[in-house]
Formats: sequence, C-alpha cells, structure tokens
Amino acid sequence: MRAEFGDHLWDGCAGENVLVETGTQVSLEMLAQGMAIQPAGGGEPVWLKEVLVAHPCRPFSGYVLRGTEASIKEALQFLDDGTRGFYCAFAQADPVTVAVGDAVLLPHP
Repeated sequence: MRAEFGDHLWDGCAGENVLVETGTQVSLEMLAQGMAIQPAGGGEPVWLKEVLVAHPCRPFSGYVLRGTEASIKEALQFLDDGTRGFYCAFAQADPVTVAVGDAVLLPHP
C-alpha cells in the first residue's frame, strides 16, 4: 500500500491487530485452509481459521489517496482481494499470545 499511495501510510494505520512481513502478495486462496502462527520460542502452533478478505471502506480509501491522482474507485479496487488484509478467528478458545518474531505457516494444498 505504501508503494502505491505514499509514505503517509504507516504500519498499523489500517487498524491491523497482526502484521505479517512477506515478500509475496497473499491471496484468499492461499489461506483457504487457514494458517498457523508458530511461536518463536517453541511450543504448539496457534491455528487461525475462517479467513475472510477485509474489504476496504470508503473512508480508509480516501485516506490512502492523500496526495495522489487516483480515484476512490481505483483505491477501493487496489485495496480489495486481501491487499488491505484479512479477518480470521483462532481455532481454539484458549487465550494465546502472538509476538514479534513468530512465524506464519500455511498448510500444504
């Protein structure tokens, strides 16, 4: 998003709870079977399920446009399909801790 719309976008500006650094675009299809977070310190992975695309809203799309020539429609289209992120739920009801340095794992198709 920053490369498309500018440096005024900072990590967490879209209200994210968890940010995952990756060198590739993530699609809903890649997350269809869920994902796991492996604690860096060891232990059992924490599974996430019920993955849904976090569709962009008009107010956030207007915010990202600051200083660009793109339209709201173009911003909404660019930010959709998972670019803005995903919603998901923990598979277990027990409290969990997710920390910097944990790894995200995708099941094999």
